[in-house]
Amino acid sequence: MGIRGLLLDLDGTLYVGREAVEGAREAVGSLRASGFVVRYVTNTTRNPRGWVCERLLSMGFEVDEAEIFTPARAAVRRIGGGSCFALVDDSLMEDLAGVDFTDDHPDYVLVGDLGEGFTYERLNPAFRHLMQGAELLALHKNRFWQRDLGLSLDAGPFVAALEYASGKKASVVGKPDLDFFRLALEDLGLGAHEVAMGR
Repeated sequence: MGIRGLLLDLDGTLYVGREAVEGAREAVGSLRASGFVVRYVTNTTRNPRGWVCERLLSMGFEVDEAEIFTPARAAVRRIGGGSCFALVDDSLMEDLAGVDFTDDHPDYVLVGDLGEGFTYERLNPAFRHLMQGAELLALHKNRFWQRDLGLSLDAGPFVAALEYASGKKASVVGKPDLDFFRLALEDLGLGAHEVAMGR
């Protein structure tokens, strides 16, 4: 049947910094015109899909918000009809629409990049939920990232703390985890043999 869909990485593939990679807009436009179904895949957990979409549009890419696949979107598909206690930045909540958030015996504890919001008061309830049977989901397990002020802790160390305290291993729903790509394929409605990855 051949290739019908494409997963396209963003940073370093379609753009670097605030500039589109030379020829990237034209290449994507040509692929779309040829009938390929596209998903733009990114590991961002600080900015919602709408922000990513606006950024791509500002660089001249033809894109619809529904075509952007993020760890938050993967988490929504993974959680399904279950309930969730979330340790994520408020900016990400719009991408988690439809999830049943609860502080009362959730099925999942979801951890993203909470920055300075990672406090004992936020982490301890998450730990208790895990000890009461909730599963641990991580949007990613990055150890640190570069900010204007220097290197800063990312979500990974806090996921590791919850793993250590609860004895549970987190399921990661962001890149490079296989689940992320499996869920992206489900979103495309295509099989792995029908999809290519551009990175």
